[in-house]
Amino acid sequence: MSSRKPRRADPAGGSLVIFGILLLQLAVPGRPAFADAAPDPSSSPPRSVGDVAITATRAGRDVLDTAGNLTVIDHETIERSGIRDVAEILRREAGLFVTNGTSNPEGYSVDARGFNDGGGDGASVLVLVDGRRVNEADSSSTDWSWLRLDNVERIEVLRGPASALWGDGAMSGVVNIITRDTEGPGRVRVTGRTGHDDTDGGSLFLRGSHGPISGSLYLDTIGTDGYRDQSDFDAHRYEGKWRLHVGEGMLLGVSAGYSSDERERPGALTDAEIESLSRRAAAPGTLGDELVLRRHPVEGLLEWTPREGLVVSLVPWFNEKKQTGSLTFPGSFSRSERTEADSLGLNAKVHWDSEIHGLRNRVLFGFDLLQDDLHLTATDFDSMGMSVSETRRDAVRRFYGGYLHNELALTPRLLLATGVRYDYGRLRGKDRLAGDATFRTKTTIWSPKASLSYRFLEFASVYGSYSRGFRFPNLDEAFGLFGFFPEGLDPEKSNAYEIGLKARHSLGALNVALYRTDVDEQIFFDHEIPCLPTPENFFCFFGANDPRSVNFPRVEHRGLEVSFDVRPLEWLELYGSYTLQDTRIESDRITRLEGRRLPITPRNRGTFGFRARLPWWTELLANGNFVGSRFGANDVANELEKLPFFMRWDLVVAFKPPLRDWLRLDLRLNVRNLFDREYAEFGGERTFVRAGRDNVAFNPSPQRTLEVLAGFAVDL
Repeated sequence: MSSRKPRRADPAGGSLVIFGILLLQLAVPGRPAFADAAPDPSSSPPRSVGDVAITATRAGRDVLDTAGNLTVIDHETIERSGIRDVAEILRREAGLFVTNGTSNPEGYSVDARGFNDGGGDGASVLVLVDGRRVNEADSSSTDWSWLRLDNVERIEVLRGPASALWGDGAMSGVVNIITRDTEGPGRVRVTGRTGHDDTDGGSLFLRGSHGPISGSLYLDTIGTDGYRDQSDFDAHRYEGKWRLHVGEGMLLGVSAGYSSDERERPGALTDAEIESLSRRAAAPGTLGDELVLRRHPVEGLLEWTPREGLVVSLVPWFNEKKQTGSLTFPGSFSRSERTEADSLGLNAKVHWDSEIHGLRNRVLFGFDLLQDDLHLTATDFDSMGMSVSETRRDAVRRFYGGYLHNELALTPRLLLATGVRYDYGRLRGKDRLAGDATFRTKTTIWSPKASLSYRFLEFASVYGSYSRGFRFPNLDEAFGLFGFFPEGLDPEKSNAYEIGLKARHSLGALNVALYRTDVDEQIFFDHEIPCLPTPENFFCFFGANDPRSVNFPRVEHRGLEVSFDVRPLEWLELYGSYTLQDTRIESDRITRLEGRRLPITPRNRGTFGFRARLPWWTELLANGNFVGSRFGANDVANELEKLPFFMRWDLVVAFKPPLRDWLRLDLRLNVRNLFDREYAEFGGERTFVRAGRDNVAFNPSPQRTLEVLAGFAVDL
């Protein structure tokens, strides 16, 4: 196919205006017009009383001085939780919605602000590990089972579009996972876990320094039979990290890892199947559904500080993924796949802190390069196990992005942030078994952002912001399940508006955010489209639909996010969050679904709990999550019965007696689903065969489970 232009040109006028403002701030001599009304520049800015995070600005900044709903999950909170999986601790965050469709670590899905519709679309949250993108090239989702909390120092969660800094995929937020550092006192930490369903595992973390050299080693293993039949999960991970200080102004580093996973998939069950087979049963016909996956990530680091206030960094990285697996679609067909995907990236950044006429100013500019290569071989089988089609595809996508971001303190308490980013993307695909059919697309996008944050108290601030987000179609969406689509897909683009309030105090913390995001050309996997029989779409001959990704011209996302953390007593901490969310289709030119709500994401959800330090070195933590009723996956017409409300309580009892100054012991009992509730956090209408209520299936969630953790840390 020939190169294809977007249906509507992206207006760049606003981007150019912001770009001009940035240049004027840096280049025009003389005192700015607003400086006459500013207080004495020698006045001290408010001191830092909250967390310092890098995600919102790609450089360290006090959370109270950032314009956005940003929270930091620190290492103490992670350790107290007793949780192993990163996705599980994110359940407690306002704005994020977490589901699990397999009952083992493979099944997690995390998205924000109404983008989790359960239809198989790519995730709209950009996930970073130490600043490196880990979203999959083929699906743009994240393999959360690969991430372990035992090796995490903190997690930064930013809601709302962040494409002006981070580019593709940061439509609804960014989750930045910072792993444990190599520097600091030598330490050895060992943990072991055992629990229900033959769950066993453990981890080892080593850290040490010698002069300018420091390093760490992390080993991890986990094995479980899973809550349901056919849900075994077995994984091993190894990671090493090294850092070298060259003089006082340069840091060199490298990290490398390897992971090996074997997973089984239990499938979904209808009400009738649950009644006859039990909640723990695998879906009929799923025997053999599995995935074997290997990863090899490598990352380098060069950080140079030629003088105070100026930092130059360069981060090259590479990730290799190989996987083989099979998946059954009950009543229709099964697929066996082999995928090889290589991702190569380079992130370069210059960070400059200075003053303009006595006003504090920060400039960041840089560029990101990314190339993904994908090779897929797949065979489809009918319900009788006969091979009916084969697919062999190659795809390459390349992204080039450059950004400029400026933060100017108009007064010691008022911060203006402006920025713009330009991205150019190319996507090329080839089907080796369809006459070498090829397609090519090219896209350019401008992503501006502007915000004001005002520190009206030492411990509190308010903010307002506008930002544009975007997401290019991932390789699965661009290819389609049964071949290329002549009309192709446009990238998603959004305009987002947000106001909020934040407070950080010794007595607690508060976050409140009110937002509206209008998304043009939102990509949605729509199974309502009637099927027209073709040689490629052979399933149409069996009465199936023609499910494929389409662009909804306009979808509106709006909501309210509230979270708090209160410490009324020295030994007691109360916390909670609440999310009110509404996501509606405003325009749909294909299936005319205007006014419908997107499925899976509920209007209301939240969490609340407490942590208490008790006598005899004991801690007690109780956490409750509730999720309101919501339409099931694929029910974009909103015509079937909703998935019901559920609430789950978890309990952690920790015993941490003092042993030695250099030795710490940590014993924990984790009880999940304390009251043994029966619920399903994920379910919906099956994709390929329409049968109304008789075709609705669920992924039963685990009932009460117990886990015991034993760990100790030695400070050398």
